[in-house]
Amino acid sequence: MRDDRDYFCDLILIIDTLEHFENCYELLRDIKPKSTYKIFQLPLDLSVRSALWNKWPGYRHATGHLHFFSKDIALEMIQDAGYEVLDSFYAIQPFRGAGARPLSFPLSLVRTVVRALQRLPLVLLYALNQDLAARVFGYWKLIVLAR
Repeated sequence: MRDDRDYFCDLILIIDTLEHFENCYELLRDIKPKSTYKIFQLPLDLSVRSALWNKWPGYRHATGHLHFFSKDIALEMIQDAGYEVLDSFYAIQPFRGAGARPLSFPLSLVRTVVRALQRLPLVLLYALNQDLAARVFGYWKLIVLAR
């Protein structure tokens, strides 16, 4: 797609991709003329929690991320590449279920209660201020619509 001069479509989805490219600005500039709209999904790995627990080396090795983003950095990067950001919002990744593995009933119930109590500060802060919750706890993914 990047090399085809005639390629054009209405919408390109860039889902969990930019953080893996050594030069994500080059990718952003290359795909800009290929569609009217782009939807980006970016993991927000930069947070107070990830800084305090030094999570970034682990993220890099586990996921192959070369770049780490906060909401502000992600939006600025997209705008710096010449895009107009039309909308953005958080994907609610922290509120996912307990996992795919079936557990015995008592253990499943205990784990569900423990996870709910662990997430309570995150849920309360998110209800009060979504941006602050994302900056403190991380976990979220940012969805961006750009032109």
